[in-house]
Amino acid sequence: MKMKSKILIGIILLIIIPLSGRLIYKQLTSNPEKITTNINATKAPTGKEIQEINLTEEQLKQYYSVYENPFVLHIRKVLNSYIHGDIEGVSSPNVAVKANIDKDGLITGLDSFSKDYYKSKFVVVSITDFLGGGKEIEIQFQDKPDKIFGTWVYKLADSSYDLRGFWQHPISQEKLSELSRKHKMFLEDKEHAL
Repeated sequence: MKMKSKILIGIILLIIIPLSGRLIYKQLTSNPEKITTNINATKAPTGKEIQEINLTEEQLKQYYSVYENPFVLHIRKVLNSYIHGDIEGVSSPNVAVKANIDKDGLITGLDSFSKDYYKSKFVVVSITDFLGGGKEIEIQFQDKPDKIFGTWVYKLADSSYDLRGFWQHPISQEKLSELSRKHKMFLEDKEHAL
């Protein structure tokens, strides 16, 4: 009897966790103005023209350290795996991989986008704590910078990582162009990007 209860609880958790995670990241990504960088940059004087971010040497060093972050490294691991026809590092492919457009127009799943994105190196736009645990990491691909993508990476009890969500961040073309101009040095930096 105890074994049946454990199996039933396990099945329920397998259903509830991905669904609740999807609802949480949908709620978090519903505000297109949320995108921020983790860098406290000193900006060039503002005028009508958008200026690139200018960083001190210490700020630049701090930013480059994000590419050693295991949550960020896991995204590259999953993308490389996906390019080769596998889904390593994803425990719930119906949420993180399968193409979907929800009723609000949010486009989710790795299958929703061309593999050409994933073949490109990406830069980290922001990293924030995710309401459901783990990290929300927003990325932009260097060779195809026409979209910002949101990811949800979760650290499991065994210290491995799991990509639990992947979506196109709903952002206006104007805001995307502004961010691309501000982050130009990062989008052109092939050495530090993943």
